[in-house]
Amino acid sequence: MQVEACIPVDDWPAGFPRPDAIVHQARTALAGIVEIDRLGVETESGVREACAFALNVSIEDDAGIAEINREQRQKDRATDVLSFPAFDFPPGPGTAEIPSEELWALLSEWPTPGQAPVYEVGDIVISYESCVRQAGEIGHSVLDEFQRLLVHGILHLFGYDHETGAADEERMRAREDRLLSLFD
Repeated sequence: MQVEACIPVDDWPAGFPRPDAIVHQARTALAGIVEIDRLGVETESGVREACAFALNVSIEDDAGIAEINREQRQKDRATDVLSFPAFDFPPGPGTAEIPSEELWALLSEWPTPGQAPVYEVGDIVISYESCVRQAGEIGHSVLDEFQRLLVHGILHLFGYDHETGAADEERMRAREDRLLSLFD
């Protein structure tokens, strides 16, 4: 798992997780979605094993994320989190609603690097400036806001989409809440 940060060490925001903590938070969230959505593959012996997933997390300022948003999504503004999936799950309710045989077929098509069955799910970009600002506006810690943004981004990588309808929005919110409870 890779974390890239464009924050100079001297300017690291108070309460914002350091790269090693970001990796830990991402691993916790990925393990949670594997367990909650029962993401597994069937081995040659017929045993279902949990999938291993990896992702890249980049930390930017508002100007950096605005540039990425402009280049990748043609939206000329900063945002708090962006997700760029490496694999296209069907949009909407995410992996939880995909029948296991269809999920297995999707995972079988998913390119994996090397020999180990580690599935690269994509990239997440989080604006530390938006994170710190939103934490203050909402009234919770920077760490709580970072975890919310991270989980939100990861769910988008797995096909969850709050913009495809009210039911999908509710499903994604419930999954966010369940994954966030793993950090307590």
